[in-house]
Amino acid sequence: MHRYYLNLINTVDILTLEFESAVKPGKSDPTQ
Repeated sequence: MHRYYLNLINTVDILTLEFESAVKPGKSDPTQ
């Protein structure tokens, strides 16, 4: 159960990073 909880946190973290990079492209993409 604990492993599932950590996996869920990692998934949310990744989704948050992707969402932030989608909202602010200049932050993750230095070419823009």
